[in-house]
Amino acid sequence: MSASPPRGTTVGVSGRPVRANVTPWGDVEPVPNGSSEAALAWFVAAEDRWHRPAEETSVRQERVSGTPVVETRVRVPGGDAVQRVWAVGDHGGMTIIEVHNDSPRAFAVAFSGLEVLTDRPPSDVPPKGIDLPAGAIVLPVGHHASVRVGIAQGGAGRRSSTRTLPPVPDADSVVRGWTSVTGLAGRLELPDD
Repeated sequence: MSASPPRGTTVGVSGRPVRANVTPWGDVEPVPNGSSEAALAWFVAAEDRWHRPAEETSVRQERVSGTPVVETRVRVPGGDAVQRVWAVGDHGGMTIIEVHNDSPRAFAVAFSGLEVLTDRPPSDVPPKGIDLPAGAIVLPVGHHASVRVGIAQGGAGRRSSTRTLPPVPDADSVVRGWTSVTGLAGRLELPDD
């Protein structure tokens, strides 16, 4: 039996088995050894309501500069919740999910479905207005601020007793790296006549 085709866009690292599928609404499905496991879902609590990207009509998605960095935007009052997903080979291999608040008001983002490493402690105030799955975490995101989480895929982060996201390259650095590599890969030098 063949594996089913990936849903959405795949991000990964060259030369390592670090892969994840990003659904058209921004959920992240790590791909260990060719088959997807559970997905990491995300939700945004803006001033008007909870936004479930999987159900929103305002979701827009694109690959950044044609690289395996996926940007998903969800409309919130006054702007967007902008999610970027990319993979790094650091720390045994990780998929990084960053949510940027491109709106004039603070909001919260919730993640559920998989255990993640975070760049800051999650809120200990339970969210109101939505029934999130057990184990979901909520992170506040200020006006024009960002929050990052990571899914450890290589095992190193999973063995760690701390759930803190270690320093990793940002999305712009990953885009520059992929652009540089693909620019060299297509170059052909021929001798002069």
